[in-house]
Amino acid sequence: DYLNSINGKLITVKSINILGGDVGHGLAMYGAAKRSKSKITIECYGMTASFGSILLQAASDGCRLLSEYSDFMIHFGSISFDGDMLSAESAAASNKLWRNKMLNIYAERCINGEFFSKRKYSLSRVKGYLNLKMRNNSDWYLSPDECLEYGFCDKII
Repeated sequence: DYLNSINGKLITVKSINILGGDVGHGLAMYGAAKRSKSKITIECYGMTASFGSILLQAASDGCRLLSEYSDFMIHFGSISFDGDMLSAESAAASNKLWRNKMLNIYAERCINGEFFSKRKYSLSRVKGYLNLKMRNNSDWYLSPDECLEYGFCDKII
Protein backbone atom coordinates (compact mmCIF):
# COMPACT_ATOMS: atom_id res chain seq x y z
CA ASP A 1 0.00 0.00 0.00
CA TYR A 2 2.82 2.38 0.85
CA LEU A 3 4.63 1.80 -2.46
CA ASN A 4 1.37 2.27 -4.37
CA SER A 5 0.70 5.51 -2.48
CA ILE A 6 3.98 7.17 -3.47
CA ASN A 7 4.07 6.19 -7.16
CA GLY A 8 2.81 3.74 -9.74
CA LYS A 9 6.21 2.35 -10.61
CA LEU A 10 7.06 -1.33 -10.92
CA ILE A 11 7.38 -3.20 -7.61
CA THR A 12 9.89 -6.06 -7.58
CA VAL A 13 9.65 -8.68 -4.85
CA LYS A 14 12.70 -10.93 -4.48
CA SER A 15 12.00 -14.08 -2.54
CA ILE A 16 14.49 -16.56 -1.21
CA ASN A 17 13.15 -19.83 0.14
CA ILE A 18 9.43 -19.19 0.54
CA LEU A 19 8.35 -22.46 2.06
CA GLY A 20 4.75 -21.65 2.73
CA GLY A 21 2.97 -21.25 6.02
CA ASP A 22 -0.57 -20.52 7.10
CA VAL A 23 -2.94 -20.64 4.12
CA GLY A 24 -5.08 -17.77 5.43
CA HIS A 25 -2.05 -15.51 5.74
CA GLY A 26 -0.86 -16.57 2.29
CA LEU A 27 -4.21 -15.82 0.68
CA ALA A 28 -4.16 -12.39 2.36
CA MET A 29 -0.74 -11.65 0.82
CA TYR A 30 -1.89 -12.99 -2.55
CA GLY A 31 -5.02 -10.81 -2.44
CA ALA A 32 -3.05 -7.69 -1.48
CA ALA A 33 -0.57 -8.23 -4.32
CA LYS A 34 -3.36 -8.83 -6.87
CA ARG A 35 -5.02 -5.54 -5.85
CA SER A 36 -1.85 -3.53 -6.36
CA LYS A 37 -2.17 -0.61 -8.77
CA SER A 38 1.48 -1.03 -9.65
CA LYS A 39 2.85 -3.79 -11.82
CA ILE A 40 4.49 -6.45 -9.63
CA THR A 41 7.42 -8.66 -10.58
CA ILE A 42 8.20 -11.59 -8.29
CA GLU A 43 11.63 -13.19 -8.56
CA CYS A 44 12.01 -16.52 -6.75
CA TYR A 45 15.35 -17.93 -5.69
CA GLY A 46 15.94 -21.13 -3.75
CA MET A 47 12.92 -23.14 -2.65
CA THR A 48 9.51 -21.91 -3.75
CA ALA A 49 7.04 -24.26 -2.17
CA SER A 50 3.55 -24.61 -0.81
CA PHE A 51 2.09 -21.15 -0.39
CA GLY A 52 5.25 -19.63 -1.88
CA SER A 53 4.14 -21.13 -5.19
CA ILE A 54 0.73 -19.45 -4.83
CA LEU A 55 2.30 -16.10 -4.00
CA LEU A 56 4.33 -16.29 -7.22
CA GLN A 57 1.03 -16.45 -9.12
CA ALA A 58 0.10 -12.96 -7.82
CA ALA A 59 2.75 -11.31 -10.02
CA SER A 60 1.64 -9.33 -13.05
CA ASP A 61 1.41 -11.04 -16.44
CA GLY A 62 4.86 -11.92 -17.72
CA CYS A 63 6.46 -11.09 -14.36
CA ARG A 64 6.63 -14.48 -12.58
CA LEU A 65 10.35 -15.21 -12.59
CA LEU A 66 12.00 -18.37 -11.28
CA SER A 67 15.73 -18.90 -10.86
CA GLU A 68 17.23 -21.73 -12.87
CA TYR A 69 18.55 -23.03 -9.54
CA SER A 70 15.18 -23.01 -7.79
CA ASP A 71 13.22 -25.89 -6.39
CA PHE A 72 9.45 -25.62 -6.85
CA MET A 73 6.79 -27.65 -5.07
CA ILE A 74 3.02 -27.53 -4.95
CA HIS A 75 0.62 -29.51 -2.78
CA PHE A 76 -2.68 -29.19 -0.99
CA GLY A 77 -0.99 -28.22 2.24
CA SER A 78 -1.28 -29.91 5.56
CA ILE A 79 -3.87 -29.76 8.27
CA SER A 80 -3.96 -30.79 11.88
CA PHE A 81 -6.91 -30.97 14.19
CA ASP A 82 -7.03 -29.79 17.77
CA GLY A 83 -10.04 -29.40 19.96
CA ASP A 84 -13.46 -31.00 19.76
CA MET A 85 -15.02 -32.86 16.83
CA LEU A 86 -17.05 -29.85 15.65
CA SER A 87 -13.88 -27.77 15.44
CA ALA A 88 -12.18 -30.52 13.43
CA GLU A 89 -15.14 -30.73 11.03
CA SER A 90 -15.09 -26.96 10.60
CA ALA A 91 -11.34 -26.98 9.91
CA ALA A 92 -11.75 -29.76 7.33
CA ALA A 93 -14.53 -27.82 5.55
CA SER A 94 -12.39 -24.68 5.53
CA ASN A 95 -9.43 -26.66 4.16
CA LYS A 96 -11.59 -27.85 1.26
CA LEU A 97 -12.48 -24.23 0.39
CA TRP A 98 -8.79 -23.24 0.48
CA ARG A 99 -7.88 -26.19 -1.73
CA ASN A 100 -10.43 -25.03 -4.31
CA LYS A 101 -9.10 -21.46 -4.19
CA MET A 102 -5.54 -22.71 -4.70
CA LEU A 103 -6.56 -24.89 -7.65
CA ASN A 104 -8.38 -21.93 -9.23
CA ILE A 105 -5.33 -19.69 -8.80
CA TYR A 106 -3.00 -22.26 -10.37
CA ALA A 107 -5.41 -23.10 -13.21
CA GLU A 108 -6.04 -19.45 -14.13
CA ARG A 109 -2.29 -18.91 -14.59
CA CYS A 110 -1.32 -22.33 -15.98
CA ILE A 111 -3.94 -22.33 -18.74
CA ASN A 112 -1.56 -20.11 -20.74
CA GLY A 113 1.41 -22.44 -20.22
CA GLU A 114 2.73 -24.29 -23.26
CA PHE A 115 1.58 -27.69 -21.96
CA PHE A 116 -2.08 -26.68 -21.61
CA SER A 117 -2.38 -24.14 -24.43
CA LYS A 118 -0.87 -26.58 -26.96
CA ARG A 119 -3.52 -29.12 -25.96
CA LYS A 120 -6.28 -26.45 -25.94
CA TYR A 121 -7.38 -27.36 -22.40
CA SER A 122 -10.35 -25.50 -20.95
CA LEU A 123 -9.97 -23.89 -17.52
CA SER A 124 -11.92 -26.71 -15.84
CA ARG A 125 -9.77 -29.33 -17.58
CA VAL A 126 -6.59 -27.57 -16.43
CA LYS A 127 -7.97 -27.51 -12.89
CA GLY A 128 -8.84 -31.21 -13.11
CA TYR A 129 -5.39 -32.10 -14.44
CA LEU A 130 -3.62 -30.16 -11.67
CA ASN A 131 -5.95 -31.65 -9.05
CA LEU A 132 -5.13 -35.18 -10.22
CA LYS A 133 -1.36 -34.52 -10.37
CA MET A 134 -1.37 -33.07 -6.86
CA ARG A 135 -3.45 -35.95 -5.49
CA ASN A 136 -1.15 -38.53 -7.12
CA ASN A 137 2.08 -36.85 -6.04
CA SER A 138 1.12 -35.34 -2.67
CA ASP A 139 4.14 -33.01 -2.83
CA TRP A 140 4.61 -32.34 -6.56
CA TYR A 141 8.15 -31.14 -7.24
CA LEU A 142 8.87 -29.50 -10.59
CA SER A 143 12.07 -28.29 -12.21
CA PRO A 144 12.19 -24.69 -13.42
CA ASP A 145 11.78 -25.95 -17.00
CA GLU A 146 8.67 -27.91 -16.01
CA CYS A 147 7.30 -24.84 -14.21
CA LEU A 148 7.69 -22.84 -17.40
CA GLU A 149 6.12 -25.58 -19.53
CA TYR A 150 3.11 -25.95 -17.23
CA GLY A 151 2.73 -22.17 -16.80
CA PHE A 152 3.61 -21.78 -13.11
CA CYS A 153 6.19 -19.14 -14.11
CA ASP A 154 6.72 -16.83 -17.08
CA LYS A 155 10.49 -16.87 -17.35
CA ILE A 156 13.54 -18.65 -15.97
CA ILE A 157 16.28 -16.29 -14.78
